[in-house]
Amino acid sequence: MDRVFVGWGMRSQSGTSVGPNSPHAEACAENKAACYAHPAIWGTLALIAIIIALIVKNAPVRDVSSDPRCSLMVSQSILENGTIKIDSLNKQTETRLACAHEHNGHYYDYFPLGTPVLSLPAVLAARVMGFDMARLSDNASLQKFMVTFIVPVIFVIIFLMGRLYVPAWTALVISVISVLGSSLVSTLGTALWSQCIATLLNALVLLVVVRHDAGNKQANPYLLGMLLFLSYLTRPTACMFIIMVFAYFFHKERKVLIRTAAFSFLLQLGFVAFSYYEYAQALPPYYLGRLHSHTSFFTALYGLLLSPSRGLFVFSPFLIVVTFLVVYLRRIIRTNTLLFLLVLWSLAHVLMTTRFAPWWAGWSFGARIFTESLPAWILLSFILWKEFASRITNAWKTRAVAATYLVLGLIAILINTGQGLYNPWTQLWNNCIDDFDRPESALFSWKTPQVLATSEGVIEHCTKTVNKDGGFFVAAKSGYKLVLLQKDPRSCKEMNERAMAYLKLGYIEKSMEDLEQAVIKFPSCAWAYDFRGIVFIDVLHNSLYGCRDLEKACSLGVCDNLYLSRARGYCGRYSL
Repeated sequence: MDRVFVGWGMRSQSGTSVGPNSPHAEACAENKAACYAHPAIWGTLALIAIIIALIVKNAPVRDVSSDPRCSLMVSQSILENGTIKIDSLNKQTETRLACAHEHNGHYYDYFPLGTPVLSLPAVLAARVMGFDMARLSDNASLQKFMVTFIVPVIFVIIFLMGRLYVPAWTALVISVISVLGSSLVSTLGTALWSQCIATLLNALVLLVVVRHDAGNKQANPYLLGMLLFLSYLTRPTACMFIIMVFAYFFHKERKVLIRTAAFSFLLQLGFVAFSYYEYAQALPPYYLGRLHSHTSFFTALYGLLLSPSRGLFVFSPFLIVVTFLVVYLRRIIRTNTLLFLLVLWSLAHVLMTTRFAPWWAGWSFGARIFTESLPAWILLSFILWKEFASRITNAWKTRAVAATYLVLGLIAILINTGQGLYNPWTQLWNNCIDDFDRPESALFSWKTPQVLATSEGVIEHCTKTVNKDGGFFVAAKSGYKLVLLQKDPRSCKEMNERAMAYLKLGYIEKSMEDLEQAVIKFPSCAWAYDFRGIVFIDVLHNSLYGCRDLEKACSLGVCDNLYLSRARGYCGRYSL
């Protein structure tokens, strides 16, 4: 039988699919290398997973000191104190943490409990090696280590799902674009957000579902119930996902539904009982106080989908092709339970996030708020491409859609991997926002959008932005100008100023890099040792190295500073 290789799909001239999940097994038997996974695919898969891990590991853009910081502190508190309260660890940080929430006289991590619970093994291993999660440097190192593994694991799971519907090389291409071209890398690669483990859990559940849908494996209801409960424990937005999974098994296999629902319900009852014990209410505060946005529905909807600084289709434009396929194949979707529920979950997540406060996800990059629902979009990509390629007899139409997807996918990779992970200006851009909710806000402006953030654009825009306290953006200050203008400091003073600016902007690693260079280039510069000692003691909570640097600063003649009294408290040998 003659065949036509169109784009990524192998099909007969009649337009019938002969992919790996096709009923036309005799056609595949004639060309196993095309229809099934060639042995080389597994080596390629492993190589790409390693490359993704290296991309995440070496990324300079990090958000480890923001919301995710408390998660690992809770894990340590559970291990050492037998409680999720972080009162003692919060005191050790000596700074007010945005993620620390006071409730009934105690401090808790404001964000869901799933990430701390599932991070217990990693924190235990880190504690054995001497790491302390109250110390930002140690906390950041473990976050970085964990996400370096989580992102490529999600990539592999996505590929395993796609391989059930399309040829292996096609699944590989779609998986690469879907991960490197979305917030799966630009959000999950920057810190241990709650979306990290939630997305991993959602992907695992979908893998169980699609294997059941393909008839390859019977779903284990107890494993499924556990995964669904943990997903909810990690992100309350999982409620829509859970409904979708229950609806699928209600239609396909009610025996699995009954057991899955019963087991997850028992786990949920335990969670409610624990919440009453710990918080004196049915659920933790985060679960009860996030759906109260004051933004109008249409403003939030436009912002979530099309705005230049948060829009899903702007940051991941290849999803426009997926949306086109949804519309084009709408009749098939109506009759396919899994497809219908995936579309329904995606729409429900969009509608729910319009009511989320804040729907723009605060200090972030792009469409972070959609991260845990992206596995649905990706699974739709696999299934709809299979259906589209099997029904279109005109090879040029198929190639045109494939080429459009590839071009938009490459743009998405440049945005999310290039800009999101390797351009600090996309994060500094967040300083420019004075009011997210107004339609005229910078969030909706195409003049200097986050997606195209550059040093010149950020400087020009941010210097015009007025902060809530009435002062001009920090770029107007000399120390910040050095950072924003990317000047190469020519003196110890300039290098020290830039290090201070980096520290105020939250880039601790960059600050320490500058201070390290300062003491190398200018070994007699007392102020560099002085400031580095302060950072070690006050920010990184490493009194040993901090005291050494302050002692060096004193030996060079700088002992009379604002931090002297604090230095005496940490370093008893100081007598000045």
